[in-house]
Amino acid sequence: MESITWSWKHLSAEVESKEAADAFFYTGAPVEAYQDCFYASAGVVLLFGAIAAICTAFDVAQYRSLKDSGKLAFISHIAYCLIFLGTAAPYSIAMVRVLFAPGAPNALLQPYIQRCIFYPLAFQLAMYVFEGAFRSVLRINWFLFVHHLMFCTFLVLAFQSQSLFVIKVDLIVSCFATYEFLLYAVLVVRRVQALKSSCSVLLVTGLSFYLLTRLVQLAILIGLFVLSYEPMRASGRTIALYWVSLCMCVVLVVLQTYTFVIYHGIWKSTGCHGKQSQQPILPTQDSASSGDTRFSEFHKEPLSK
Repeated sequence: MESITWSWKHLSAEVESKEAADAFFYTGAPVEAYQDCFYASAGVVLLFGAIAAICTAFDVAQYRSLKDSGKLAFISHIAYCLIFLGTAAPYSIAMVRVLFAPGAPNALLQPYIQRCIFYPLAFQLAMYVFEGAFRSVLRINWFLFVHHLMFCTFLVLAFQSQSLFVIKVDLIVSCFATYEFLLYAVLVVRRVQALKSSCSVLLVTGLSFYLLTRLVQLAILIGLFVLSYEPMRASGRTIALYWVSLCMCVVLVVLQTYTFVIYHGIWKSTGCHGKQSQQPILPTQDSASSGDTRFSEFHKEPLSK
């Protein structure tokens, strides 16, 4: 009998069910997701263009003097901040309904829930592909490259395997990435001289929020994997997807954890506590002219993925 209450145990609901998966994958949902990727890609291109035009016109944070790699980093941080800020709330509501609501994961069949999932997911994918491609040409960033590659691989696995379990894992990983909008705001603020005084407060707030959301994400992922282990043992295919997803999650969590090291470097550097450090923690070559710190060039899309 279908539960009529919200429950933690709904995390593992229908994870191994082919019938439930078919109800989602053989409707128009995948087609809608692909269409949203096209819309999001066009939106990201327009957003990058608009931000670049504004920064050039008003020379925001001495934008005109930055090297190409520095300009891309600065624009990317603004774009991530805006996109994540705009999608965090609806994405979170949809995720909670899919994972914990009565009758979960039937919420995936509701059009408005699909919209709240597919658009944020599509914007993340478009951002990662767009930024990753350009950064690979301008200045390769292996940390960011591995993160973006893992995210895209996870997304492909979710749709190609037609597994609700992988969909749930990908949903958790992707949704919690949007909570990093405050940290991207720090990267923008530290470049704008007039706003530097608020950088330390914003950084502490962002890191506290980041830590809290990462702990919640970790708890949900652990709950999903623990509760789904027995159902996923139903066949060789499902248990293989289980272990592949677990390995990918471990890599993504490790990458996310390293974010604290990166932001600790920002705190120690000149950007947030106003004094020039004698030995900057996170320098890169040409950092003064390019506007890149180790985070700017070595940063990943916060990963929850």
